[in-house]
Amino acid sequence: MDTSYTNVTYDGKDWLYVENGKVRYDYTGIRPNENGWWRIEGGKVNFDFTGVASNENGEFYIENGKVDFSKNGLYVYNGIRYNIVNGWAYRI
Repeated sequence: MDTSYTNVTYDGKDWLYVENGKVRYDYTGIRPNENGWWRIEGGKVNFDFTGVASNENGEFYIENGKVDFSKNGLYVYNGIRYNIVNGWAYRI
Protein backbone atom coordinates (compact mmCIF):
# COMPACT_ATOMS: atom_id res chain seq x y z
CA MET A 1 0.00 0.00 0.00
CA ASP A 2 1.24 3.48 -0.92
CA THR A 3 0.65 5.59 2.19
CA SER A 4 1.66 8.76 0.33
CA TYR A 5 -1.08 8.41 -2.33
CA THR A 6 -3.64 11.25 -2.33
CA ASN A 7 -6.17 11.63 -5.15
CA VAL A 8 -9.78 11.23 -6.28
CA THR A 9 -9.80 7.76 -7.79
CA TYR A 10 -12.14 5.06 -9.08
CA ASP A 11 -12.30 1.78 -7.15
CA GLY A 12 -14.36 -0.11 -9.76
CA LYS A 13 -17.67 0.97 -8.20
CA ASP A 14 -17.35 4.53 -6.84
CA TRP A 15 -15.15 7.59 -7.21
CA LEU A 16 -13.49 8.07 -3.82
CA TYR A 17 -11.23 10.62 -2.14
CA VAL A 18 -8.08 8.89 -0.92
CA GLU A 19 -5.66 10.74 1.35
CA ASN A 20 -2.34 9.24 2.41
CA GLY A 21 -3.41 5.82 1.15
CA LYS A 22 -6.78 5.72 2.96
CA VAL A 23 -10.31 6.52 1.82
CA ARG A 24 -11.48 9.59 3.74
CA TYR A 25 -15.11 8.61 4.46
CA ASP A 26 -15.21 11.50 6.96
CA TYR A 27 -14.34 14.11 4.29
CA THR A 28 -16.81 16.50 2.69
CA GLY A 29 -15.48 19.23 0.39
CA ILE A 30 -13.87 19.73 -3.02
CA ARG A 31 -10.84 17.85 -4.28
CA PRO A 32 -9.15 17.74 -7.70
CA ASN A 33 -7.83 14.98 -9.89
CA GLU A 34 -6.63 14.92 -13.51
CA ASN A 35 -10.27 15.09 -14.72
CA GLY A 36 -11.39 18.16 -12.75
CA TRP A 37 -12.40 19.33 -9.30
CA TRP A 38 -15.08 17.25 -7.57
CA ARG A 39 -17.67 17.59 -4.79
CA ILE A 40 -16.85 14.93 -2.21
CA GLU A 41 -19.40 13.91 0.43
CA GLY A 42 -18.60 11.19 2.93
CA GLY A 43 -15.53 10.25 0.90
CA LYS A 44 -17.40 9.76 -2.42
CA VAL A 45 -17.97 12.04 -5.40
CA ASN A 46 -21.59 13.23 -5.34
CA PHE A 47 -22.51 13.40 -9.03
CA ASP A 48 -26.02 14.59 -8.05
CA PHE A 49 -24.73 17.80 -6.43
CA THR A 50 -25.40 21.09 -8.22
CA GLY A 51 -24.81 24.28 -6.27
CA VAL A 52 -22.05 26.18 -4.51
CA ALA A 53 -19.47 24.55 -2.25
CA SER A 54 -16.09 25.52 -0.87
CA ASN A 55 -12.64 24.33 0.04
CA GLU A 56 -9.55 26.11 1.32
CA ASN A 57 -9.22 27.93 -2.04
CA GLY A 58 -12.68 29.57 -2.01
CA GLU A 59 -16.23 28.93 -3.19
CA PHE A 60 -17.11 27.33 -6.52
CA TYR A 61 -20.10 26.61 -8.76
CA ILE A 62 -20.53 22.85 -9.12
CA GLU A 63 -22.73 21.07 -11.62
CA ASN A 64 -23.32 17.32 -11.48
CA GLY A 65 -20.54 16.96 -8.91
CA LYS A 66 -17.84 18.81 -10.89
CA VAL A 67 -16.65 22.42 -10.65
CA ASP A 68 -17.72 24.13 -13.88
CA PHE A 69 -14.88 26.56 -14.62
CA SER A 70 -16.76 27.77 -17.73
CA LYS A 71 -19.76 29.02 -15.71
CA ASN A 72 -20.36 32.78 -15.52
CA GLY A 73 -23.32 34.85 -14.33
CA LEU A 74 -25.63 35.37 -11.38
CA TYR A 75 -26.73 32.35 -9.38
CA VAL A 76 -28.81 31.88 -6.23
CA TYR A 77 -28.11 28.91 -3.98
CA ASN A 78 -29.78 28.34 -0.61
CA GLY A 79 -31.05 31.92 -0.70
CA ILE A 80 -27.59 33.41 -1.20
CA ARG A 81 -26.82 35.39 -4.36
CA TYR A 82 -23.53 34.72 -6.12
CA ASN A 83 -21.68 36.22 -9.04
CA ILE A 84 -20.04 33.25 -10.79
CA VAL A 85 -16.82 34.10 -12.65
CA ASN A 86 -15.11 31.19 -14.42
CA GLY A 87 -16.55 28.79 -11.85
CA TRP A 88 -15.50 30.84 -8.82
CA ALA A 89 -18.50 31.89 -6.67
CA TYR A 90 -18.49 35.36 -5.11
CA ARG A 91 -21.24 36.33 -2.67
CA ILE A 92 -23.08 39.53 -3.55
